[in-house]
Amino acid sequence: MMVILSQVDIAPTIVKILSLQYRADGKQVEEIVDYGRGCRMVVLLIIDGLGYALFNELKEYLPNINRVSSVGKIYECEAVASYTTPAIASILCGKLPEEHEIYRTGDVYKSDVKSIAEAASEQGTKSAVVMEEEGASTFEGRVDVVRKIRNRPEILEFDRLVTEASVNVIREVKPRILISHLRAIDKLNGSSEAARHIDKNIGKILDACRRMEALAMLCGDHPPHSQLEQRSVPLVVGKV
Repeated sequence: MMVILSQVDIAPTIVKILSLQYRADGKQVEEIVDYGRGCRMVVLLIIDGLGYALFNELKEYLPNINRVSSVGKIYECEAVASYTTPAIASILCGKLPEEHEIYRTGDVYKSDVKSIAEAASEQGTKSAVVMEEEGASTFEGRVDVVRKIRNRPEILEFDRLVTEASVNVIREVKPRILISHLRAIDKLNGSSEAARHIDKNIGKILDACRRMEALAMLCGDHPPHSQLEQRSVPLVVGKV
């Protein structure tokens, strides 16, 4: 039976798996905690604009994601916002937008809400963030490793650089939590081309995690802007 979760449940679930101290409003998903028990690394890949309905439409173009779900679990996850910044903030802190009040990137500097990446770093658990330059800059001095990818109109090139940086961080730094943000699905309006490229990039990131006792968590940040009636995103969880 399909279990419906909320994006605010992701953060408390990750911190439980990594044995961190952190208070969130969401609930720990015990099924995922039990499944991920013993994993030394969590790789959280946030996929821009991947709604649950769109995910099902694009499945034939997503062999690497399908491989993760075939050995793991897939959930329909309630999206708490229709845009990227508040959605990612909720994923990373386990609070609703009206609680964290991060609606634009600049709001991070005015907020006293910490992300799970910051909490991990403060507790001696190595964390890393790879994302677009403006968003990544908000983590500087707060997490162990930040890789800023300059925004550019060639979104496939942007995602390639995010992937390359993520692979390098995994191999060279070996963080216990890595958070990366891939954007082609949103920018290319959910096309099959975007799906193929996203899946290829995810495959490269997951291949870098082999033999590292890693748990992959792949989650959409919001449904497509063209499908405002949609309210959910996929959360795919699997051991690498």
